[in-house]
Amino acid sequence: MYTVQIIQDILIGFVLPAAICVVLPVMVVWFITRKKINETNRRSEIIMAAIEKNSEVSIDDYLTKMAPPQISFKERQIKKMQSKLTFGFVLIGLGVAWLLIPVWGSMYFEFTKAAVILQSCFLGAPCLATGAGLVIGYFADRKMLERYFEREQEA
Repeated sequence: MYTVQIIQDILIGFVLPAAICVVLPVMVVWFITRKKINETNRRSEIIMAAIEKNSEVSIDDYLTKMAPPQISFKERQIKKMQSKLTFGFVLIGLGVAWLLIPVWGSMYFEFTKAAVILQSCFLGAPCLATGAGLVIGYFADRKMLERYFEREQEA
């Protein structure tokens, strides 16, 4: 009985966090790298087939057609700003939720364990601060982007 509990504690206490913190990021990087390698291989196969056929179409045309579309500076900045705002509000929501867990728990379940309150503060405060920083960064970027476009229109 005790050995099963010890094994469960080890699995939940060590293996699960290690899998989330180590294996998951490695797999994400591996998938992204694999996708880029496959795209490069596909392009090179098409170019090699065009060279082997000795076609009259220039390879430069193929490369320009197959290249990913160029995103303008404005579109890139707007996309970054949207992601900042989205993640900012998500983190603010998580932070508020983590900070309200002890309040909700003490109202309905009548527990006031210091460990739960401390853990909730350690999880909620960084989420709330990071989310607020991202939202503030969004407004600063928006103001900077407006100034940039004003200068661009003047020139």
